[in-house]
Amino acid sequence: MGLISRLKQCFGQQSLPAKWANLPIRDIPLLALDLELTSLDTTSAKITSIGWLCGKHLHCYLHSARHHVVRASGSLQQSPVIHGITQEKLWQGEKLADVIETLVPLLPDHILVLHHAHLDMAVIKRLATKLELNVDEVWVIDTLILCKYLLSKTSLVIKPDSLTLTNCRARYALPAINAHNALDDAMATLELWFACQSAMNIKPSDTLRSLMHTGALKPYRLIHPN
Repeated sequence: MGLISRLKQCFGQQSLPAKWANLPIRDIPLLALDLELTSLDTTSAKITSIGWLCGKHLHCYLHSARHHVVRASGSLQQSPVIHGITQEKLWQGEKLADVIETLVPLLPDHILVLHHAHLDMAVIKRLATKLELNVDEVWVIDTLILCKYLLSKTSLVIKPDSLTLTNCRARYALPAINAHNALDDAMATLELWFACQSAMNIKPSDTLRSLMHTGALKPYRLIHPN
């Protein structure tokens, strides 16, 4: 790794891959994603459901929407109650490996959009490693970090609950959502990104470089190179 690359990595300013660097935002293929988990401990959290859908330039592609209830066993704490999934549905759910193997091939060809990306991506990385699904690098827009950046311009103190998906949407007059449904949350996150794009006066012809200074756009490696 060269000196410039090392400096960029140290300071969190990694270069966009060539396929994304000069592409106008209106042409960027997006994949909004949400995982419903049994806990915030990414080393042991189980997935109860996964939802995703694609989009591009202020459009959500509803035909691409997917919602998978994942077969689960053992202690799930209060997660099924919170997420509105019955125990019977969890027992009859899909195998996690099948769902992840369906999702992972989509990742390299899209910019992902997540709210609190660090949490979900850590779980996906853990599972991709376990299943030996080799995806070198994916780029993610984290709407939580983006909303924090925008809020910091108008507020000296940012309360923790002000960055929930529901409250972030409310600041941009987006409608209330059915929280804790993976597909609903994925769509809500994509809509929030569109609202943030407008709030930042990002033009359709701009590139993703217009986001780099916010810290909300970053790469995640699912498999570390040997």
